[in-house]
Amino acid sequence: TVSFERVYATAYETHQKYIEEKKTDASSDASIDLLRESIQLFRQCLSRPAGEYSKSAREQIQYTLSTLYRDAGQLYAAAVFATNVARFGDTAAPTTVASVGVAFAALQEAHLSQFGDSQNCGELRQIVRLLTLAEERSIPVKQFDSMWYSTAQLFEREGRHIEAAQCYARVGERSELFAKAQLAAGRQLWAELLRREQQAIRAQRAAIESAAAKYLANGIAAMESGDQMSSTLLAGKISLAKLSLRRDDPQQAIELLDGPGGVLKQLGSRPAIPKSFAVTSNEELVRAYRMTGDFDGVRSVIDRLAKLYGASGKDRVAGLYRGIAADLLDELDQTGPLTNRQVDQVENVIDALVGTDAKTSSDLVIWAADVWVGLADQAGDNAVRSRCLQNADRLFGSLSDSSQLSEGQRLGLQLKRIELARASGNH
Repeated sequence: TVSFERVYATAYETHQKYIEEKKTDASSDASIDLLRESIQLFRQCLSRPAGEYSKSAREQIQYTLSTLYRDAGQLYAAAVFATNVARFGDTAAPTTVASVGVAFAALQEAHLSQFGDSQNCGELRQIVRLLTLAEERSIPVKQFDSMWYSTAQLFEREGRHIEAAQCYARVGERSELFAKAQLAAGRQLWAELLRREQQAIRAQRAAIESAAAKYLANGIAAMESGDQMSSTLLAGKISLAKLSLRRDDPQQAIELLDGPGGVLKQLGSRPAIPKSFAVTSNEELVRAYRMTGDFDGVRSVIDRLAKLYGASGKDRVAGLYRGIAADLLDELDQTGPLTNRQVDQVENVIDALVGTDAKTSSDLVIWAADVWVGLADQAGDNAVRSRCLQNADRLFGSLSDSSQLSEGQRLGLQLKRIELARASGNH
């Protein structure tokens, strides 16, 4: 009977020949033959009775087979043998540490090659189990943080927001990837929250929103403490500002966007950052200042946006005003006709928004006048209707001498005032 030692010696010798041939040409017929023969011989070693060889020898053979199967493209077999060593091997043994890397690489390659169902992400979930096992056994793998991070990126690529966030959250606090990972976890939870809202899924939305805010805040704090200024940090602040507005905390949003360490201040010193950051920040600021009732702030931000939008951005500016109007009207009790008390409310908001500055945009004044014209149709009686139309006429009249308008635009306003006079009975 051939002894285990002899089979093992033959397997080891064949393996060494394969390694040398692989260095020369891994795709040669000789290399492939030696690879196949090495696998067969080491499998024969494993089939021997357990009493013929030690536990450490078995683990060494399993590890060697995992590397050979990976070279052969049999990634699942490689992962199975390597994971077995990680599960049962001596945690301090080099083969146990290395087996985690082999299993990780094999499963990651299997996922990227889409050997299984790419939408099911089974290989990625096996990686999560592998890394969790290795951490629980305290196997000293130096690449744990980068492994968690890259696994999270693959989940993110597949649109698995929760699983991506969970993996990002496993990156250690001492890792140089920690701040980026915390921000990424927050952004993934934010994406999941939006998905559930779009699909009318109510489950766990409050918990997801709270967790997203926590991770974004952690990431921002970690990046700022490490002086890691980047577009990633700015994106994180914008995301947290949006969450703050959802949670009725406009002051935090203003601080994040327009405070001393806010996005807009930091953009000023980093001209290479895309203009879209400034646009998004200012658009969110419009909402924040509107929520606090700071209409001077609203006007100032919209003026900035008009410059950022450029000559083709008039429709976008008009959209902002329409949004303010929608918020304003939503605040009114729309269960019945418009009342004098509600007109008082609208006057306070519109007068604060338009102001008395001669430089106030003519588009803003015209928008405000049109709001009054629309409200006149909802009036509960003639007195309320007349008051709405008078407010519209007053605003149109304030533009009669405006240098912002052409002669044709002034004529158009005069015609509008005539129509308003007829509508109010003042012929």
